[in-house]
Amino acid sequence: MTYPLIHRIVVCSLLMAVSPFAFGLPEPGDVAPAFSLKSQSGSPVSLKGYKGDWVILFFFGDHSSEDIGLIARELQRDLAKYSSYTASVIGIGRTSPESNQKWADENGLTFPLLSDPDQAIAKAYGVQADGGIYEVIVAPSGKVQLPRIVVSNVDGESTHLLACLQYFKDAQSVALR
Repeated sequence: MTYPLIHRIVVCSLLMAVSPFAFGLPEPGDVAPAFSLKSQSGSPVSLKGYKGDWVILFFFGDHSSEDIGLIARELQRDLAKYSSYTASVIGIGRTSPESNQKWADENGLTFPLLSDPDQAIAKAYGVQADGGIYEVIVAPSGKVQLPRIVVSNVDGESTHLLACLQYFKDAQSVALR
């Protein structure tokens, strides 16, 4: 699905409207902090394994919020669309691999859900321990493209992230001309 240019510009502008820098999130252009964490299957997943791809990092505290479940199911629903941008989705929570596996099974989630129990990686990305929802788009270069704090209206969040990927793709095309 493509979005009109004005829609992509407006959506990405609104997504950046709440200054993530006030919360200590990394700035666009910063090298994304490296990580290797256990997935719900128990296997390690590292950011370096996605070098050359877009990566959507979806930080959540635990599985208790319906908002977190809603966003996770939307991300799952749109995995094929992310794939068309050569983008992957990774969830990172302070939850155990076993808890993540149970949650994945209950919600039909197939993307990696990583365990960060001491929140070392969340802290490296400036994510607050307030149980909020945070997202970071990492560019194929391994640098932060968009730090994002989800503050309200989580319905349609995946659509907003896809619009941002389209915006970044369009901006890259214009820059190459």
